[in-house]
Amino acid sequence: RYLDADQFGQVRNALTNAIPKDLDSGTREAFRQKLTHFNEFSLRRRMKEVLTGLPDCLYQMLDASRKDFQSDFVDRAVETRNYFTHFDAGSKGRVFGGIDLMRAGVVLYDFVLFALYQEPGVSVEAVLERTGFVRIRLEQAVDGLLNRPWSRQPRDRG
Repeated sequence: RYLDADQFGQVRNALTNAIPKDLDSGTREAFRQKLTHFNEFSLRRRMKEVLTGLPDCLYQMLDASRKDFQSDFVDRAVETRNYFTHFDAGSKGRVFGGIDLMRAGVVLYDFVLFALYQEPGVSVEAVLERTGFVRIRLEQAVDGLLNRPWSRQPRDRG
């Protein structure tokens, strides 16, 4: 969070009081609701924080550098979420679509699963041993793509 609860409470109250009184009650309530989550980090930042804690072996399975994955893939995943949530036409060119959307979903699911196993302190080796399917699914998702899911650059299959 950006601010502690007390600081945010003061900011939220000031912003709530600044909502024009002449707006209809539904609009005022919509603004108040949006302010409820105003202190939360963005999806992009939270995804990058989760991915930062994952081991290099997952990135190696994807034939990707940590930096490329965290910038390109996460940016496209967030653009996809924004497009399907807000129907933002400006995002359409960067969204995952068709089979890429399904494969990106597999990659995200497996990364989240891995992160959840690590949360209580399970070792990387134990996670890989107990979730061998993660490696297989990740490899299938990546190998099935003509392009990396996080970029428009063709993979070198040399």
